[in-house]
Parts: sequence; structure tokens; C-alpha cells
Amino acid sequence: MVVLVLFAGRLVKIKPQGNDLPQAVKVGLCAARSGWKLDHAKQAYQFAHDGATVPWSDKFVDELKRGLLACRVIVSYLIFYLCINQMFNNLVSQAGQMKLHGVPNDMIQAFSGVACILIGPVIQYLYSFLAKRRISFGPIARIAVAFFFCGGAMAYAAGVQQLIYNTKPCFDQPRACPGSEKGKLPNDINVWVQTPVYFILAVGEIFGFVTASEYAYSKAPPDMKTIVQAFVQLTACVGSALGMALSPVAKDPEVLVMYACISGVMVLCAVLFYWRFKKYDKIDEELNQMNFQEADQGVGREA
Repeated sequence: MVVLVLFAGRLVKIKPQGNDLPQAVKVGLCAARSGWKLDHAKQAYQFAHDGATVPWSDKFVDELKRGLLACRVIVSYLIFYLCINQMFNNLVSQAGQMKLHGVPNDMIQAFSGVACILIGPVIQYLYSFLAKRRISFGPIARIAVAFFFCGGAMAYAAGVQQLIYNTKPCFDQPRACPGSEKGKLPNDINVWVQTPVYFILAVGEIFGFVTASEYAYSKAPPDMKTIVQAFVQLTACVGSALGMALSPVAKDPEVLVMYACISGVMVLCAVLFYWRFKKYDKIDEELNQMNFQEADQGVGREA
């Protein structure tokens, strides 16, 4: 707040231009009636085929297409959010099934933040290394890599769960057998075995969250950035709801199968995502330039 007040005179203030969502809905309905293609909602097509005059411009339809592209990419994060959310529930429970050596089981997840701090500069160096050698590593490729890492993290979690089940005293019923002394004794495995899962997830977070924010902002037209950002929050919400839906199977011994299934679905999602969207990496700079030009035009109109 203080910074905004101090530098208020240097900030570019753009007046609200109204809500584009109602018109976007109308364009979508028009396209649905014309063969489910947004290009069919443009003025020339509507006039030529239906003799109708529409109130929106062809430019608005093109902006809507780019906004929907960003939304489709963001919605693909559904299983990604499901994987990330495991840090705050099932992985905490998994840690409680192992020997903690005085460390609270809900503190192990703090390694995710530590891992992000340690790995972040390495990934930044990787970006610079690839850029200097003109090796393309566009946002779609980065998101696919994030999905693969999250799938790998869930596979590792499944492996740790199997190690727990292979260990006495309670094997696949940790803290639930007579040998646990009424739940006091965990299975005989060190909790630090779980640590790598947080480092793997951290790599996925860095590639995934940063690129999602970048894509949502850079690809959405200036007047639709709020709508696309809302899709980011909606996808996170649905991911959390999906985690709640899986809670009945997040128990011993079914949780092992749950980890394995999430891992498989995440890897499959990564493959399908890259196959479906990889073509947009080739025109990434072109899409960015279109948005920069539109933003400059909007500022020029206000000035």
C-alpha cells in the first residue's frame, strides 16, 4: 500500500472498460449455432451465411480464441493440483506411519519450500543455458515437464508406501496392530526416506506454477486477464474437490493403489497435454507480440 501511494504519480492508470464476459458468452452461443467454430462468429461469415449483423468485431473473436486457449491450458492442471495437494494431507499421514525421531510428521512438508529455494536458481540457470544455445523450451514443454515430475513424485510416494507395508511390526496396517502398542509404535522405517518426494514435487511446482502464471497473463487478451486468472483458481478448487472425493480410498492399504493411479494418470496427462498443445510453442512469441500490441493500444487510448 505504501509503495502504491508513493509511486502513484508514475503508475499508468487505465479506466475500467466494462465487462467483456456477456459479449464473450454471446460469441460462444453464436459459434455454437454455426458449427461450433469461433471463426464462424465473425462478421463476414455471419453476414454471408445468415445475413446477420453482429455487434462484435473480428478482433474481439480472435482475442476470445486466445483467451480460451489459455483457459484450456490452465484446466489441464487439474491432476497437477491433485498431486500437489497430497503434500498437505496424505503425505503427512504417510510420514506419521514411520519413525519420526522427534520431528512432527506435519513438519516434513517444509522441505518443499526448502527444495524450491535450492532448486530455483538451478532451473533459472537451465533456462539461461538453453536460451544462449537457442534451444527451444517453451511454456507448453515446461508444463509437460512439470506434469512428468509430479507423476514421478507420486510414483516415489507409492514406493515409500510399499516400503512401509513391507516393514514390521504392522506391515500394511501401520499403528493398527497389537504390536504397535495401541498405536504408539510406527513401522520400522525412517521418515527421511520420504524427503525426496518433496524435492521432486518442488521441481514440478517451479516448472508448473510459474509457467501457469506466465501463460495465463501473457496469452490472455488485456480485457480477459481477470477471467483467465479466475480459471486458475477454479482449476485449483476442482483439484482440491477431487482430492476430497478420493478420501474414502486414502486409507491403508488402498492408499498404495491410489498413489500409483494418480501417478499413472498424471504421466498420461503429461503425454496427452504435450501432444495436444505442443504446436503452440512454435507460435508462442507471435501470441505474446499480439497481446503486447493490444496492451500498448489500450494504454495509448487512455493517454
